[in-house]
Amino acid sequence: MATLNRLIAAKKIPLPPLLEVGTVKVRLWSDANIEKVRAILPKIKNGRKTRYSKPQKKQAKKKAKP
Repeated sequence: MATLNRLIAAKKIPLPPLLEVGTVKVRLWSDANIEKVRAILPKIKNGRKTRYSKPQKKQAKKKAKP
């Protein structure tokens, strides 16, 4: 939930429309809103993939036994 709030505050994902239910204003997430955010999330760069990735080791080629 904290990550979602952080992305909303940074305006990286769109908010669902504000609805008034009784005297309370709420944002109800529809299936369409959720799918829209799911499509956006993999495209958001968070820095972890590059900052914490380990360097790739070169694989040694195995020699075939005669």
